Amino acid sequence: MCAPFTDHDVGKAVENEEGEDVGVVASVADGVAYVLPADDAVDSGADADRPRRLRPDSVRAITEETVRLEGGLPPEDEAADAERYRGLEADPIELAGGDGDPVTPDEFSVEPDEDTEPTDAAVEPDDEDDAK
Repeated sequence: MCAPFTDHDVGKAVENEEGEDVGVVASVADGVAYVLPADDAVDSGADADRPRRLRPDSVRAITEETVRLEGGLPPEDEAADAERYRGLEADPIELAGGDGDPVTPDEFSVEPDEDTEPTDAAVEPDDEDDAK
């Protein structure tokens, strides 16, 4: 286990225990490093280009240019998703009351003849003189 990561570690190469390049430190937040995997280090797929959180126990050493791992690049971290969505278990489309179809401007447009009657919240320019 190594010292917490700092902003100085961003951009460092990440190597597995065999010395092979498996990614680069993309960001650091609260002492935790997030690694953008190298193309050949992970299976292709929708999550292949997402940064992965490095657990402190998976890091053997941090040098001036490299982060060396005990093993290989950790798998996609479900805990990171849980932290990101913070327990959200609903479909965002359902929360918005939509049907999944894109919203068109016509659905939310205001016609010029709507709401033409002034309310007590509206101030007409001619009424300002009467208020004095």
